[in-house]
Amino acid sequence: MLTGECDFLSDQSLKLENELIQCSKSANENVLMEARLDGVRLDPSVDRVQTPPFNLTIPSNNPFGPGPTGNTTAIVGGYYLFGSITYMDQ
Repeated sequence: MLTGECDFLSDQSLKLENELIQCSKSANENVLMEARLDGVRLDPSVDRVQTPPFNLTIPSNNPFGPGPTGNTTAIVGGYYLFGSITYMDQ
C-alpha cells in the first residue's frame, strides 16, 4: 500500500543505520490510509514491515530516474496488506 526506501547513496546526509530506519519510517508518517475488502474496513496500520539493512546496487540505467549510481546500504519500510484471495467462477 505504502512504502519508503532510504539508502546512503541517495541521501548522503545519512551516516548511521538508525538514521536509515528513521528515514524510511518518516516517508510513511502523517498519511491517512483506508482499505476495504468487500465493504469491510481493514486496519492497514497493523501490517507495518521494516526490512533489515541490505545491499543495494543502483544502476546507471535506473528505471526510477536519474540520480546517484553504485553500491550502497538501504532499508525499506512500509504498510502492506497480506492475505489470500479466492477466485470463484460465476
